[in-house]
Amino acid sequence: MGFFSNLFGKQTCCICGAECGPMSRTKIKNKEFVCDNCAHSCSLYVRLSEMDKEEIQEHMKFMEMRNKVYEEVLQPLEGPKVIYYPGRKLDEDGVVCYMEHGMFIIRHKNNPKHKLYTEVIRFDEVDYMEEYIDKNPASGDKPETFKEFGVKIHLVSDKPGAKMSKDSFNNNPHPHPYINREIKLCFSKDEKYTQTGFIEHTAKYIYGIDDDRSRFWSMSKNEKAKLQAGVDMANLIGEAIKAQKNGETDPSAIQEQFEKTQASTERANVGRLADSTRIADEIFAKYQ
Repeated sequence: MGFFSNLFGKQTCCICGAECGPMSRTKIKNKEFVCDNCAHSCSLYVRLSEMDKEEIQEHMKFMEMRNKVYEEVLQPLEGPKVIYYPGRKLDEDGVVCYMEHGMFIIRHKNNPKHKLYTEVIRFDEVDYMEEYIDKNPASGDKPETFKEFGVKIHLVSDKPGAKMSKDSFNNNPHPHPYINREIKLCFSKDEKYTQTGFIEHTAKYIYGIDDDRSRFWSMSKNEKAKLQAGVDMANLIGEAIKAQKNGETDPSAIQEQFEKTQASTERANVGRLADSTRIADEIFAKYQ
């Protein structure tokens, strides 16, 4: 009797205290339960069953904070620095990149599981991405057919056992505090639309993987960034030598050159991701 009562009887949500039946709750650690209303405030890409009450409460605060960033900072933006993948028309899943703010959001044609908050991801939280094509299996004399095309996004995680991929293009990782599983987004269910440029664009322009040489310039952007870092370092050394030789120091000039050198060195090492990290840090610091 007790077994069936625990399985099918009403339980109390450990977050809000509401009663919840077997079809409207999730069992979490320590034999506690979370009602669907509270689960709506959590990410679509986490498993509440692997978390305890305190972790879920912190996660809900985290999602609320990121949603505020979306509503107050990102959502009002328009223009060429806001890029939609696979496009503005939303047939399936999609991604909106805010290039000058170091973040992107995940959007869905329909709201899965009635989630309340928009999923905001920092560029530096991405380990790597890959495109995929799923097909319906062959049956009898019928060949396999196209099912869907999309992208798989793997985030950086510091959870026990998690490792950075050997194929990662992120040289400045910022672990996501909660998502440690693959995010699979279906961009199209039409075989004619299997090219978006999403990964190519983000890899080249966000993560600095850009070794293309134009016919008018013999150096790649990466090489130019490294050259600029060297120039800035030489100027910093020159400022220090001049100050020592003349016996006079201008702390503000040396500090300015030091910051310039530090920024160009970061850019040479990790591409535009250094700027994305700095900007995202500044934005989120206002919402902590």
